[in-house]
Amino acid sequence: MNVVQVRLDQAGTVAVRGAAEKLVRQVDRLDTVAALEKAVTLTRLLPVALCDAVARLRARDDETIAVVVSGVDLGLMAQKRTPGSFGEYEGEPWSRLADGALFLIGAALGVPYCFASQQRGRLVLDVFPLPSHEEDQLGCSSTVALEWHNEDAFHPLRAAYTMLLCVRNEQRAATRFVAARELELSSEVLDELRKPQFTIVPDLSHSIGYNLTTSGVAAGSDPAFARIAELGDELVAAPVLEGDAQDPQIRVDFAYMPTDSHSESANAALLELWTEVERTSRSVVLGAGDVLVLDNRRCIHGRDSFEPRYDGTDRWLRRLNVHRHLTDVTEHQLEPGVLSIV
Repeated sequence: MNVVQVRLDQAGTVAVRGAAEKLVRQVDRLDTVAALEKAVTLTRLLPVALCDAVARLRARDDETIAVVVSGVDLGLMAQKRTPGSFGEYEGEPWSRLADGALFLIGAALGVPYCFASQQRGRLVLDVFPLPSHEEDQLGCSSTVALEWHNEDAFHPLRAAYTMLLCVRNEQRAATRFVAARELELSSEVLDELRKPQFTIVPDLSHSIGYNLTTSGVAAGSDPAFARIAELGDELVAAPVLEGDAQDPQIRVDFAYMPTDSHSESANAALLELWTEVERTSRSVVLGAGDVLVLDNRRCIHGRDSFEPRYDGTDRWLRRLNVHRHLTDVTEHQLEPGVLSIV
């Protein structure tokens, strides 16, 4: 498994910031196809090393499944307290600038998009601990490890790549990940994991109840929540591993896989998989200004537990999902011209 490290020098940091400033000046909203088209033209301003790294990830060169970019300028964002609620800083110029930088890197990789059923359909999502959710299997948890998963594994339009921008991580909670190609499993287990017999229910971050009590629900989002309910009611059995035997894709979310609906042999294979993932995984402790880009189809990730403080200094990330193809996004738009899907 190859993880490409890109450490921006001062000129590279300035280039990313300058491109982001141009983008946010030229578009009113980032969550539109028009903004994506503008961003694609501005990716030429990004450092060559950064563009080369994401190109390798997209092309799957050298077994690349992750990129870590260091040195993204957070500007005023670095001075702000970790929010206590979703959307607390929405609309702030410094917040849009950070989102613009992440969006540009995503546009160099593919098509940034979001789900209308999460955080009022925001394109870039905040990730930080929330009171009363410490032990949930969600990004807002803290005192329990976040179990191994693909981002939005239950959804047929799950991301091809997921991006995490670190604002702060004083607790030094590690993000863990592993590529499916690295797993050493018996032929019997591999055969079991390739059978279309595993179901994954929608995670709670897409539920209307969770959204009502955290971020609120945006007007016009009823179709998105109806779609989530449909996916939960009509679970589709699928394989955990598929594709090239030497470089398989993986689809799993251990916390949301109802074992009572699986056969005994299927559950035994999942346990073997979990054990092997624990053995072979690697960790990265993100620091301020780091961006982790993961192949969300060929690897899974999780997070170590940490103690929340709720004093404005907690771990704070921003997350952006990226698809490979614009047509897949536009065919499921919440409304014409947006990058928000149902």
